Amino acid sequence: MIQFDMKRFGRLAQWTLVTDRAWYLRTGLTWLVIMSFLFILYTTQLQPRQLPHRLCIGIFVTMMFVSILMGAGHMFLSMKGQDSRQRLMVLPASNLEKYLVRYLTWVLLIPLMLMAFVVADLLQYIINVMLQHENTQLLMARLARGGLLVIHWPSDIPPRMTLLSLSFLFWIHSVYAVGATFFRSHKYNWVFTSVVLILVGVLLTRTFIWFIDWEAERLGCSVQEAMWYIRGLLTGGVWLVVLHAFFLSFAIANFWLSFRLFCRTQLIGRFFNT
Repeated sequence: MIQFDMKRFGRLAQWTLVTDRAWYLRTGLTWLVIMSFLFILYTTQLQPRQLPHRLCIGIFVTMMFVSILMGAGHMFLSMKGQDSRQRLMVLPASNLEKYLVRYLTWVLLIPLMLMAFVVADLLQYIINVMLQHENTQLLMARLARGGLLVIHWPSDIPPRMTLLSLSFLFWIHSVYAVGATFFRSHKYNWVFTSVVLILVGVLLTRTFIWFIDWEAERLGCSVQEAMWYIRGLLTGGVWLVVLHAFFLSFAIANFWLSFRLFCRTQLIGRFFNT
């Protein structure tokens, strides 16, 4: 089967949801326990009373951000052993349908995290009411006001840099999609991918520092002046468009590579799917 069929895709998604139901339940309960423990601990112990709510919301927002950024790495976490992978490969569906169903695993985790946050918030609120703590409030109400999530963008950086940042984050998300299908260790593929990203980040940082020093020497100015000059170039309209297209193009290429690796998934005998 090489053609995409929406009805077959829907049946495959239903089958996958039923099969992975226990894993989704465990994941949701794990998040509930973690958030409940941290919310109750911080709101009942930390002083002053304003700080714990900011900290708890920061924890939730960070967990949500990381889950979305690394979401593609969850592609096969619910599968256990060779039998699960073999069962996936022999299902009556096209490779594209199978790949999309596995990729969308992280999308279903978002409402689970939201539900865990709501329940944990209600628990901390009830406990603080029972303990008669001052300034007891729901984190949901504070989050809805948006006062803690206002991003103060530096005045000397164009707001259009936000679009470039989103493109960069989308590229990182696509890298985790490649890692999920490149490494055969489905349980720890996100760890290997994170290590690769860290090493690449260190290498690029060292290269950028060397380039700054070289540019400062070429222009006959200080390192700080060279940084201001390069930042001025990068924040220009043309370079922003180029960098935006660069990250989007490589993200699309990563998803294509991830799909090709998925089609060549090895069930036994190799550390990498090649």
